[in-house]
Amino acid sequence: GGLMLAATGTKLRSQFIYHFFRWLGYLMMGVIAGFLGNELFYDWRWLPFQMIFSSVLLLFLLAVGISYLFGIFGKAHFRLPLISKLSQVGIQWGFKLGSRKNSLIRPAMVGFFTVFLPCGWLYSFVLLSLATHSVLYGAITLTLFWMGTLPALMSSRILIQGMLSKV
Repeated sequence: GGLMLAATGTKLRSQFIYHFFRWLGYLMMGVIAGFLGNELFYDWRWLPFQMIFSSVLLLFLLAVGISYLFGIFGKAHFRLPLISKLSQVGIQWGFKLGSRKNSLIRPAMVGFFTVFLPCGWLYSFVLLSLATHSVLYGAITLTLFWMGTLPALMSSRILIQGMLSKV
């Protein structure tokens, strides 16, 4: 909610643009994941890749589970540096390019690039989209994820605006 309010302020129009472009980002991610799931996992030529990918993913998930269970890595988290950098650069550009008061560039760019922020829930839905083996179902999966985030983001906006109006 904090990033959304920083990008949009209290204007409902800006928040609509923010959420619309966030949805476009999720839609793009779902389409790509569904496409890759279809191309990589239904073609026998990719069988060696499938076996390697499945083994690496299994080992990664086991490492994450064990580290959380036993606190091996302390407060360190697993990160995807390229994706995190993409979100950082996109959001920074959104704030720079949309620095005018009524600019809709900022909420649009920040909304779109929040898709690349490190978020375990999001990445699990991206993997679910990959598992659908379908561009359509991948897009629907991440659209449903996006819809599920709207109540929390919109209610945080309302709560913060209410608190600020009393100050």
